[in-house]
Amino acid sequence: MERNRPHCPRLQFRFPWEVSPRAVLDYYRENRQFLAPWDPPRLPLFYTEERQQSYLGEEADAMAAGQALYWYLTLPEKPEQVIGSVQLTGLTGDYAAILFKAVGICLLIQLAGDVCRDSGESSIASK
Repeated sequence: MERNRPHCPRLQFRFPWEVSPRAVLDYYRENRQFLAPWDPPRLPLFYTEERQQSYLGEEADAMAAGQALYWYLTLPEKPEQVIGSVQLTGLTGDYAAILFKAVGICLLIQLAGDVCRDSGESSIASK
């Protein structure tokens, strides 16, 4: 499963079984207004720790079956606080492989740009 985890120096991609239902609930509560235009209407039951525990279990099951990929984003200095989520559903293995290659290329380009900036070569660094 570790091969399905993107790596980024500024963010941690955590699987559903690696985060607490309370952290996910806090994330959804704190971002309720911001996420409203993109999320379906939520019933009050959604905003309970028990329901988030159930969702995390369903997400873990979907990942185990190869039907979806789920990550919760945290900062390295605050791994207990969820600050975002990534959900990829309805993917076949071929599409997932293409997606991972594209994400990998993006991360390599970002890393190369950061290395160039660190070396003082800002003229060739990606912006």
